[in-house]
Amino acid sequence: MPESKHTPGPWHADPLGNGTRVFSWEGPDDYLIAELGDQGNETAANAALIAAAPDMYEALRALVSAFESREADPMWQLRKSTIEAWDDAIDAVAKVQGR
Repeated sequence: MPESKHTPGPWHADPLGNGTRVFSWEGPDDYLIAELGDQGNETAANAALIAAAPDMYEALRALVSAFESREADPMWQLRKSTIEAWDDAIDAVAKVQGR
């Protein structure tokens, strides 16, 4: 599976007085990913969803990889990799939900 070309995660939501910014704080530089104006109650939720994008991508990529490799791996390896990918997906959903 080809590697993605997006700014690597993790991404973090940082509330401002009149909105929220999403940054990547990893590495030598900070990168502004998105800036959201005040959208009422939805601002924090939208920022959390954007900030979770790299985690969701990695979780989905791992699930796809687990199922693509099912013919090459023994059944126990498929179950193990699927469970690990499932755990990553649960973590990504929890991040979007602010848990």
